[in-house]
Amino acid sequence: MEAAKDRSRRNNLRIEGIYENDKESWGDTEKKVQTFFTEKLGLKDVEIERAHRTGRKNDGRPRTIILNLQKYKDKIRILKELYRLKGTNTFMNEDFSRETVAIRKKLFAEVKERRLNGESVTKKLRSLQADQDIVLEKIKKFASP
Repeated sequence: MEAAKDRSRRNNLRIEGIYENDKESWGDTEKKVQTFFTEKLGLKDVEIERAHRTGRKNDGRPRTIILNLQKYKDKIRILKELYRLKGTNTFMNEDFSRETVAIRKKLFAEVKERRLNGESVTKKLRSLQADQDIVLEKIKKFASP
């Protein structure tokens, strides 16, 4: 079930830190994102299906933007340019289901611990790859309540 949810979000990105106007429409949000891609990431012609803010407005902080792209290739282009955001207050991440986010959060802790112990570890979507062995039992452990 979660895999299907994650697949349906395949072309999505979450953007944090883009200024929000008081009466911002979906169209305004989409234009801001296009301008952001052009000015900050040097990307033109990114085809956006939909861009909207999540949740309710609170204490002047800009809400997260959920961005749905028409093409997966555009998502990859964007992710390759994220290094340009280093040192800014704007962050961009892939959009995953809540369960996957919880699993990944725990995997980040595991990756950090293993790297401190000198292991060569990379994080996959919902698993770890440590010294060329994929550690799948961690997923079952983290997915259990």
